[in-house]
Amino acid sequence: MKEIPLDAFFHFWNIDKFRFSREFNALKEAAESEYWIELLSAGDYLDKKTAASMLEDISEIMKLLTASVKTAKAGLKECIVDSA
Repeated sequence: MKEIPLDAFFHFWNIDKFRFSREFNALKEAAESEYWIELLSAGDYLDKKTAASMLEDISEIMKLLTASVKTAKAGLKECIVDSA
């Protein structure tokens, strides 16, 4: 195991924690947007074609965010393992 200066470790740890937190929150917001789109469509406030298009887009965004959250989470685990 290579030695990492303690201040550098905490710097990268904080960046990874912030990235994970930010991306996880974005994923939660995307899921809430999906819920509201479905609700508006069910209540006929949004036409079905527009809702379907928006749900397709939000699904793609959620896939990207999920992959990004998994990558950030793996980075956090790596920081913890490397520091042990």
